[in-house]
Amino acid sequence: MILALCQVHREQSMQHPTLKMTRHLLAILSGATILGLVPHARATPISAFMGAQSTVNYYQEAGGLTIAQDNQAWTGTPGSLSVNTTATGISQNGSTATTFNRGTGTWAADGNSGMVTIDYGWSVNTHDVGAAVATGSIDPLYEYNWSYTFTPDTSGLFVMNASIVGTGSSSDPTVAYPMFGLQGFDIIGSAFIPLGLNSIDPTTSGTVSQWVDAGSTYTMVLRNGGNLSGGLSEREAAVHAEFSWSLPGTSAAVPETSGTLALLGLGLGGLGFASRQLRRTQAA
Repeated sequence: MILALCQVHREQSMQHPTLKMTRHLLAILSGATILGLVPHARATPISAFMGAQSTVNYYQEAGGLTIAQDNQAWTGTPGSLSVNTTATGISQNGSTATTFNRGTGTWAADGNSGMVTIDYGWSVNTHDVGAAVATGSIDPLYEYNWSYTFTPDTSGLFVMNASIVGTGSSSDPTVAYPMFGLQGFDIIGSAFIPLGLNSIDPTTSGTVSQWVDAGSTYTMVLRNGGNLSGGLSEREAAVHAEFSWSLPGTSAAVPETSGTLALLGLGLGGLGFASRQLRRTQAA
């Protein structure tokens, strides 16, 4: 009988209006803290493309042009892309030149962030006048190494972090700058931003950003312009580039400290009041 009365008293106490309000408040506070007070915004992915082209041209010789091309794309649903090309040409006197251009791109499932890696360069063993090697495109389809078209669902900054490293060497003492011609990258959106556009060494790093408006459609582009022509001498040179990018709303926002503390204080205050009321009821 005593146990039954205690159980009834406990159930009645838990139905006390103040306790019910406090429980609801603490549940809301807990959910807000875990999920973030600002909802997670998503981009609407439209399409993406990766292309690569490598070219070797002994343009004073008949049939002296070699081109290798590769491309991949997706539409609507983000996925991973990978391209890889190598072109090798041999002149009439047996000199050789090889170019390569390859890249990979990945996207988060929501289309709000991703990574791009691109490698390109050449190996040349020739003094032929008129020889040329290139990784930049002469075909409009392969004008870009990477592009992404999207519609952001919230306004803010598209941010891209870039790390570009050039390497080069030559056993020919007349070659002062073996990395000459690598030329870095262009990042193209609403603005045109060259990175690593240095005739001696393309190595650079940094962050670029562009404002995007919710509901508008944008295309962001990466393009390398590697090209070397004229009387070439022995050299090897290459670029390794990594890009990471993100759109507004990539992660849930952390609640403002002042707002969180206010809710916490209100919740704890209500809990303390309810506890005092419960003790008075139990004493009676």
